[in-house]
Amino acid sequence: MRPSLRDSLPWRAIVLILVGAIVPRPAFPQSKNSQPRQQVQSPLIQAQANAPLIAKPDQPSPGQPQSQTPPSLSGQWNDAVHALADKIAVAAHPFRTLTVEMKNISTLNAADIALIRAALVEELERENLHVIAAEPTAVLNDTSRVHLTFSENVNGYLWVAEIQHGDDRAVDMVPFRKPDILSSMMAFAPLLQRKVVWIQAAPILDFAQRTGSDGSKRMVFLEPARIRLERMNVHSWQQESAQPISPMYVSRDLRGRLVAGAANEFKAYVAGTVCTGSWDPGLIAECKENAKQEWPNVDGMMWPYLPSRNMFLGATTYSGSIAFKTPSFFSAAFFEDGNNSRRLFAEPNGTAELFNDVATPPAAFADWGSDIASIEISCDSNWHVLVTGTGDWRQPDQVQIYEIVDNQATAVGQPLLFPGPILALWPADDGKSARVVSRNLKTGMYEASIVAATCGN
Repeated sequence: MRPSLRDSLPWRAIVLILVGAIVPRPAFPQSKNSQPRQQVQSPLIQAQANAPLIAKPDQPSPGQPQSQTPPSLSGQWNDAVHALADKIAVAAHPFRTLTVEMKNISTLNAADIALIRAALVEELERENLHVIAAEPTAVLNDTSRVHLTFSENVNGYLWVAEIQHGDDRAVDMVPFRKPDILSSMMAFAPLLQRKVVWIQAAPILDFAQRTGSDGSKRMVFLEPARIRLERMNVHSWQQESAQPISPMYVSRDLRGRLVAGAANEFKAYVAGTVCTGSWDPGLIAECKENAKQEWPNVDGMMWPYLPSRNMFLGATTYSGSIAFKTPSFFSAAFFEDGNNSRRLFAEPNGTAELFNDVATPPAAFADWGSDIASIEISCDSNWHVLVTGTGDWRQPDQVQIYEIVDNQATAVGQPLLFPGPILALWPADDGKSARVVSRNLKTGMYEASIVAATCGN
C-alpha cells in the first residue's frame, strides 16, 4: 500500500483530479501460451434445463448450465477502474473495510454499472480492502463509506468517489474520454457454458439428443458393448431398448462416435465395428466389422482409423496439383473460409498442426490436449477451436477456446473447468456446440455434457 495523503495533510476534504490521459496498464500477451487474466463478474441470464437421470447433492445440478467467469473490461475502462480503486485505497487508509454505494446519472446502463462495480470490488480486494454490504442504519467504527457517482459531459465520463469516515470526508475524481462506441467497454471474450444432460456409472463413449416422431425426448448412448435408447416418460427417463455390440478390438482407452444421418438414422463407430441403424420409433441397429477401418471426420471425408491405437492415420490427399501429407492424429478441426479450407490436426504428442491449402503446414501449436473441435460464435466470424487440457486421465481437465487468425492461435476467454478428464469431444451437427463426455474424479460417474459458447458482451 502506498503512503496515505493523511500522513502528511490534516484530515479534511481532499479533492484530487486526474488530469489528462490515464497511463494504460500493460496488455497481456496475445499468444497461444498466454494465460487469460482474471475476469470479473457480470450478469448472465442462464436458461434452466430439464434434470437428467441422476443428480448428486455435492455436484452442480445436471442440466444447470455451468459457465466461465465473464469477461474483463477492455483497456480504457479497466484503466479508469484501476485509477479509481487506487484513489479510494489511499483515501480510506488506514481502514480496511468499505461499503460501496453507487448513483448513476450518466448514459451507462444498469448492466454496465454492475460490471464496473464488480471490477472495482476486485481491484479493491487486490489493495487488501474488504467490501461489505451497506447498512445505512449501522455505525461501524472501522468502516469507511464510499459513495460513487457516475456522470458525464460533452468531453467524456466523470466518476466521483466520496469517502466518508465519521465526520471526515474525501472526494476523488477520475475523468476520461468516451470510447468511440459504448460496446468497447468489454473486450470480446466468449463465454463457455456447460450443461450436464446425463450422469451414469457405466462408461459412455458418445451420445445424441433427439426428439421422436411422437414428440418425446430421446437420448441415444454409445457404450463399449452396446447402443442404448432412453425415452422421457412424463418426468423420468426409461430405457426403451438396447442393441449389443461385439467389439473387434480390445482397448483400454476405447473410443467411439455416433454420427447422425438423414431423418432418424445413425451410424456408430467403435472398436473396429460399424453399426447402422435408426432410433425412431424404436432402436434398430445392425453391426458388422468396419472392413475399411475408416471413420468420418469433421471435414466430411472418411479417414483411415487404427482402432488398436485409437487414432486416425496420416494420409496423402490432393487439392488440385498440391499433395498434402497429414500426420497421424487423435482429432481434427475444420474451417471453410470462402474458397480456402483450413484443417487442424491434434497429434498424440501434444502438437497441433495447421494446414492452409499448402503442402507444408505454416504453423504448429504446442501444449494442446488431444481433443479439439471447431465451434461457431455468433458475434465473431473468425475461426474458433475448442481445445482440451494436457493432463492425463487421473487429473481434472478443461476446455479452452482458441481463435485462429493469420496462422496464430490465441486463447480467448477463460477455460471451462471439468472435475475430471475429458474422454470425448465431438462437434454438434450445427457446429454451434459440442458433445463432451467426462468422468468425475470425485464421484467416479460418467457425465455427458453440451458445451456452447456465447458472446461475452
